[in-house]
Amino acid sequence: MSEPAPASDTASDTASPTNAPASSDAPASDANGPMKIEAKLGWNVFKLDQESHIEIDTAVCRERCDIKPCLHICPADLYTLDQEGNVKVDFEGCLECGSCLIVCPEGALTWKYPKASQGVMYKFC
Repeated sequence: MSEPAPASDTASDTASPTNAPASSDAPASDANGPMKIEAKLGWNVFKLDQESHIEIDTAVCRERCDIKPCLHICPADLYTLDQEGNVKVDFEGCLECGSCLIVCPEGALTWKYPKASQGVMYKFC
């Protein structure tokens, strides 16, 4: 007996990691023990906006921030350095926790919630 796949609005405006389980009711555990966080995150659905809800003042970041904690604090690992040393963010996978905004020592980030009906929708809240 097969179980239905997780519900999504439309394929064109939602994205989900390819490791998402195939059933609508995820198991709390499997043969290897409790469900790992990566598997739970695979159930999240992202409704992508065309513009980022996170803005980086690259000049402030480059000139005044030596430690760049955003590169390490993001649970989704979305912050990277480009070849010029500028911090970049892949906002499409944002979990909307706000950790990056809290740890930015120089105020180089502007963070706002995505527009209504956009962003992450959690399966396990």
